Amino acid sequence: MKRSFHTLRSEPTQIKEIIEETIKKLKIENKLKAGDIINCWPDIVGKKIANKASPETLRNGRLTGRTENATWSQELSFIEEKLISKINVYADKEIVKKIIYKTK
Repeated sequence: MKRSFHTLRSEPTQIKEIIEETIKKLKIENKLKAGDIINCWPDIVGKKIANKASPETLRNGRLTGRTENATWSQELSFIEEKLISKINVYADKEIVKKIIYKTK
């Protein structure tokens, strides 16, 4: 079995570049961004909304969240486009296309 060895570079590679390259190779960028969105939810949507609704999963452009009650689900559906825009601006990528709310 042949082994391949990396060629030595004349210039050192920054860790940031290595991490970015690894993320691309593993195809986990969207998963990492989803984690960021969930962790930074109050900063993205504001404390008032974050107190009444929380994100749960993000798959295939669909963000699923839980709301305190059906009234909040309906209220948030009225501003869905605005929330999607805020989330995508935060992620610096069109990662959310639809938001689905479920009540607790």
